[in-house]
Amino acid sequence: MIPARRLHLERDAVVATWRHLRLGDRPPLLDVPDHGATLSARDAADHAALCGLRGRGLAVTGPAGAPVPTGDLADALRVVDRPEVDVDLRCWDPDARGWFAAVSGELTVVVEPQPDHAWTVDLVSRPPGTDAADLVVALARVVLARAPEERPSGTAMTVPADALFAGAPTHRLPPAVGTRIAALRAEPPRRRMQLGARVARRRIGPLTVVDGVEGRALVELDGDAVRVRPADRLAVARELARRV
Repeated sequence: MIPARRLHLERDAVVATWRHLRLGDRPPLLDVPDHGATLSARDAADHAALCGLRGRGLAVTGPAGAPVPTGDLADALRVVDRPEVDVDLRCWDPDARGWFAAVSGELTVVVEPQPDHAWTVDLVSRPPGTDAADLVVALARVVLARAPEERPSGTAMTVPADALFAGAPTHRLPPAVGTRIAALRAEPPRRRMQLGARVARRRIGPLTVVDGVEGRALVELDGDAVRVRPADRLAVARELARRV
């Protein structure tokens, strides 16, 4: 999905715009620390950030002479605040990264927070599909495409959780399963991801995805057992949508 427009926003610009639009103190789900130790310092930082946005054409001079966020920037943050559907991906490989995609009306917004808390914001058109499950699949594929891809291999298996995670003996399991567990124990996952969604403010997931010696797999704990299923990007997205 090629963005129609990409915005690079410093942390102060994100916080100042969010507050100016009366969307709350700080965005939910996305980790944006506040700026300013006092209210006066905060207001001064907000004003400076909004003036900087005005110089980039992302704010205009309001009736009182103060800069007012407008256009794509205001539209994007309103979508982040009140989406029809949103999907978030957290990735550790080993450093933490994340992506957030939201859709409302005809606009889709994809946010990638940077290590310095700045945001890269992509604005794209609404994906095809009308129901919530279709939108979850589309947004999940968008955020999963931002992370490295891994090919799945092997077959699905369900094993005791303590055998996979706690080093319990595997001699009572089929030999082929015991061999796979030994290989998984010997080489920790290269990458761990969690993928979740919200539909009408209802939380879906998260799913746990690992990239390891057998490629990409969904890992689901069910009581004392754990299910491991090979899954490519589309299969992961569809599994999340299945839970809508």
